[in-house]
Amino acid sequence: MPTPQKSQAIDDLRDRIDRATAVLITEYRGLKAQDMHKLRRALREAGLEYKVVKNTLLRRAAAGTYAERAANDVSGPIGVVFAYGEAAAAAKLITEKAKELDKLNLKWGTIAGSYFVAEQIAEIAKLPGRQEMLGQVVATIHSPVTNLVSTLHSIPQRLLGVLQAYAEQQAGSASV
Repeated sequence: MPTPQKSQAIDDLRDRIDRATAVLITEYRGLKAQDMHKLRRALREAGLEYKVVKNTLLRRAAAGTYAERAANDVSGPIGVVFAYGEAAAAAKLITEKAKELDKLNLKWGTIAGSYFVAEQIAEIAKLPGRQEMLGQVVATIHSPVTNLVSTLHSIPQRLLGVLQAYAEQQAGSASV
């Protein structure tokens, strides 16, 4: 039977998992305290949370959720990244930090309910962000419309040019 403190910790973790769009599991063994502080600050500034948790508490909190598979695979000291906004941005940031801090290892996680290993998360991190993708979609939609408007605009101009040339030709033949 868990103590009230452990029950509270499990409830807190379950709440974080339920709200998160991504739950990423990292191993931080050997990471210096100042590096851990820098990591937490960078994640916090990006709207992410980093929490060092006990494996059994994470397993219990994740039971029955989309993060259950990721939680069941944990062993050793772990830290969990909770992303509440754009999951790809979280993957990008934690992948960058793992390259920067050689003792931080991204293990696996869940993004939008799907389980991914570290290599797959690194590939997701290479994708453009949501805003950039939306911009690409708008540009793709905008391009044909712009071409159509340009074509429709040029038709009257061409007709006017033809009529003007015809009028000049008529004026030239009338003066001869």
